[in-house]
Amino acid sequence: MDTRLEWGRRKADEFRWAIGLVLIALSAVGCESVLVGYQGSRIQDGYGIANNGEGERSGTYQTRDLTVHYHYQRSGQQLRIAGEVVFQDAIKMNFNVVPRFNLSLVVADAERNVLAGYGLCSIGFWTPDDPLAFSRVLTVPEHTVLMVFTYQGSAREGGGGPFGRRGMEDDGIGTTFWEMPIVR
Repeated sequence: MDTRLEWGRRKADEFRWAIGLVLIALSAVGCESVLVGYQGSRIQDGYGIANNGEGERSGTYQTRDLTVHYHYQRSGQQLRIAGEVVFQDAIKMNFNVVPRFNLSLVVADAERNVLAGYGLCSIGFWTPDDPLAFSRVLTVPEHTVLMVFTYQGSAREGGGGPFGRRGMEDDGIGTTFWEMPIVR
């Protein structure tokens, strides 16, 4: 009997390690990957943020879902960007968790042609009342003169879900939100 119990514990430990490694790998990929799939795309008119030339700049990018307060420093092809995401009241007042959120930066040339995209942050199970900080140092293509933030996420309220006492079928209410000002 003890042998079966030991075998079961050993298998459970192996499973926990495997899950942990997968979660670490996924979080590293979410934070460090260069986004692909923008070939032939353009930044939509009215959405580009000027990023041409050397120096430091600060600004605010606001949508119906969130506000991004950002500060960047450009030196040649190096772009240091930092800031914080603040969720708007429509999310903060109606939902108690953001189970998934990804913020990216897309850069373009003078004709608005997308040159590259970069993941700025990826999170899971965040409280929408708390600001979300990000900071990255990026190497951008030589002809970069515009940038735009893109994001996608989901928000949930109530329900027991997998962590509550109620069954999995009772997940409460939820919504998805996104901003992708990229056109083909």
